[in-house]
Amino acid sequence: MPLTQGQTFNERYWIAGLIERGGFGAVYKAWDITLDRPVAIKESYEDSPEGQRQFQLEAKLLARLAHPHLPRVIDYFILPGQGQYLVMEFVDGQTLEELRILAGGSLPEATALGWIVQVLDALSYIHSQEPPVIHRDIKPANIKRTPPDKSHPQGSVMLVDFGVAKAYDPHKRTTMGARAVTPGFSPHEQYGQAGTNTDARTDIYALGATLYMLLTGQEPPESVSRLLRDPLVPPRQLNPALSAQIEAVMLKAMHNDPDLRFQSAGELQAALSGLLTSVPPQPPPVPIQAPVIPTSPSVAHLQPVTPQPQPVPPASPATQPERLSTEEILTMVDRGEISSEVAIRLMKGEKLPEKAQRREAPPAPLVARVFAGLEFMPVPRGKFLMGSRQDNSLAYDNEKPQHTVEIGQDYWLARYPVTNQQYEKFVKATNQKHQWVYGWKKKLDHPVVNVSWRAAMAFCAWLNQTCAAQLPQGYVFRLPTEVEWEKAARGEFGAEWPWGNDFDPAKCNTYEGKKGGTTPVGAHSPQGDSPYGCANMVGNVWEWTHSLYQPYPYKADDGRENPKSEAARVLRGGSFSDDPGLARCACRDGDDPLSWYLDLGFRVGVVSPISISGL
Repeated sequence: MPLTQGQTFNERYWIAGLIERGGFGAVYKAWDITLDRPVAIKESYEDSPEGQRQFQLEAKLLARLAHPHLPRVIDYFILPGQGQYLVMEFVDGQTLEELRILAGGSLPEATALGWIVQVLDALSYIHSQEPPVIHRDIKPANIKRTPPDKSHPQGSVMLVDFGVAKAYDPHKRTTMGARAVTPGFSPHEQYGQAGTNTDARTDIYALGATLYMLLTGQEPPESVSRLLRDPLVPPRQLNPALSAQIEAVMLKAMHNDPDLRFQSAGELQAALSGLLTSVPPQPPPVPIQAPVIPTSPSVAHLQPVTPQPQPVPPASPATQPERLSTEEILTMVDRGEISSEVAIRLMKGEKLPEKAQRREAPPAPLVARVFAGLEFMPVPRGKFLMGSRQDNSLAYDNEKPQHTVEIGQDYWLARYPVTNQQYEKFVKATNQKHQWVYGWKKKLDHPVVNVSWRAAMAFCAWLNQTCAAQLPQGYVFRLPTEVEWEKAARGEFGAEWPWGNDFDPAKCNTYEGKKGGTTPVGAHSPQGDSPYGCANMVGNVWEWTHSLYQPYPYKADDGRENPKSEAARVLRGGSFSDDPGLARCACRDGDDPLSWYLDLGFRVGVVSPISISGL
């Protein structure tokens, strides 16, 4: 049973908000009223005997761990008819992935080595348990740096998210975790037989890949792909400033043959510790303000910005603040007001450049437009039916109850998902890294895949930086909210599929079509188009939306449109590998904003910006 913000749970925990939601459960920020401290509560939705057994095993496994670089288990309990709950120490701070991005793509060598050595201390500890505990999901997003203090000027790190951790037994399979691999960070042996071949060397590979990304700014290729056709680029080719010694260590840690890697965390730790003494001191990344869990109930308010007829004059040097806070800068990036390059300049203390004035021409409702070379279809303001009826046999619980939502302003949604050709321009213009699928050059008119939510947001920010002058006053490029996406997909009256209430495999690319992959974005037009002329709204690829994955009914002012949250984001539309039940207008899923897969893409909206207050 989903928990709600402001709820006092189990007579002890005040729920501050949702951190993440997935198909198997959710994680919440909460306040322990008894001990007066922040905690994280992990809720399991699994009600099968095997699922309950696995969750209980995870709780017992983590409860016996006690280490300064691991979060502590505080409580575990079962509420009959409601769910299972694991209460853990809340880890404040930012992930190494966030710090890497804020540092301009890569971290200083000495800083990264210092943090990785701390993680290895934790790995040595869990691998030495009887039986050994294998984490199996080490990546920059699962390592948090706590705020700096006098004892740790650069901050200490914590290894978090043991959702797929297991006690090592080479003869048993695990059912814990919806996805047991992370492309780029999981070694090839983790892919087969549900990871039965994993051992301590699995974590060694993942940590080597983590260090590779932190120091080069580039995610390593998928390990299976490395075996076939995509060799690992030597780290010093990507970052010539790296020492030959650290390159040799990374390449050994990431060797495809487990027998040729470092055989233990202690062995890798000794190698890196020896290098630390030879690396000259380097300044740490820009300190970042840590998020705060409220100690009393509060509600975040989000409201659409009403377009103003007159342009806003740029701030003058006399009135502009001497230096914006990191939180203010990140908010501007998320809204698409500045690029990541400008953000880095601001963090260094430079003043905000003057903004280009946008055209004052009012929007032209019900007229298709072309902005930034993309075709956009108009969607009128007004009410529509969102979600599914209780008696809908195809519907999942997360799309109920059906309710009426009103959109207060006309908007445009891209006719097609962003293609390989369009995304390539962004990659080249911004020096971004992207994991292209094999043969993509021959599929330029196919939707781009392997795109994370963060990358999709960066694409929108790039459009705002380069093409904002094309837009009517009061509009920006951004990902559509799930409300904006759903109305554009089904119209006002809640159609099951974009074309109506009867499924037709000829009107979309789903599993029934046996394509085995994506198709050109206009392949099923116009017969499969939505009432507003948007194509590929179901099938082909799942599409990221701006919205956080939270229960219905949809409320724009409950924090679910907060661009700064690290929690799961809503995916819509289904893909080429899904059945008609998943490829419906109302169907919704969620995933980590840093996740990317072969069936994840996105499309862009020309919509009102989202104003955030009270956060």
